[in-house]
Amino acid sequence: MRVNFARLLVINTSTLKVEKDFVFPSKLASPICLNVSGDGSDLFYLEGGVRKMSINASALPQTPYIAEQGTYFYKLGINPVNDDIFLTDAVDYQQQGFVLRYNAGGVLLSKLRAGIIPGMVCFKMNED
Repeated sequence: MRVNFARLLVINTSTLKVEKDFVFPSKLASPICLNVSGDGSDLFYLEGGVRKMSINASALPQTPYIAEQGTYFYKLGINPVNDDIFLTDAVDYQQQGFVLRYNAGGVLLSKLRAGIIPGMVCFKMNED
């Protein structure tokens, strides 16, 4: 029986050809909440913590950029203006969770209480 693991593909939008094919090492290793930095140079996703990889990378990142360390990262958002990293922590799915904000360098800036199972992270941009 053939087992298909999660994959990330880099597709040339001019030719529609696959230029890179990153295969994750197991069924449990699957990226979720894919986000791109404001300038489009880095890809972020959740997989055992926050993973960060350059769009020019030749391999998947081996270690988390931000480790979970006693939290459960549920959703991820990247501020397109300053690349701050916003994460939600669902705690135990029964009590109020948290929103954690990290700077682009991965340093925790703030932790705020949220509702139960905090989900999507959105950004409202000013036109000026």
